[in-house]
Amino acid sequence: MVSLNQNGDLDRLYILDWELTKAGLPSLDIGQFCAEIHMLRRFNPEVCQETATLVLEHFFKEYERTSERDKELCRRAFMHMGVHMSILGGRVEWGEKELTRQVVLEGLQMVVEGYESKADDFFRMMLIA
Repeated sequence: MVSLNQNGDLDRLYILDWELTKAGLPSLDIGQFCAEIHMLRRFNPEVCQETATLVLEHFFKEYERTSERDKELCRRAFMHMGVHMSILGGRVEWGEKELTRQVVLEGLQMVVEGYESKADDFFRMMLIA
């Protein structure tokens, strides 16, 4: 949902996910959301690159503003993002076979890096993934 100010500029952006309404694990929800947005920009860069990147940047900015930074939550969200990309990325037919393979491998790499705690700033890693 979008709320515009009197000048027609974005005032607030609300994200509603009615697919599965229940109390969930924050890291799973964040990871899945980030994976979906990231896959849009990977499979449709000419259409989605700029917008998807802005959505992620603003999501993380607002998340950091309203929540305490929790490295473990970020690590788990990063791994969930990778898992979602690996599983869903390999099942949807959004791109050519080689691009699909790259997205799956990228997701697997994220799982490994998250598990090994190689990324110090997981939010930043999700932005540039």
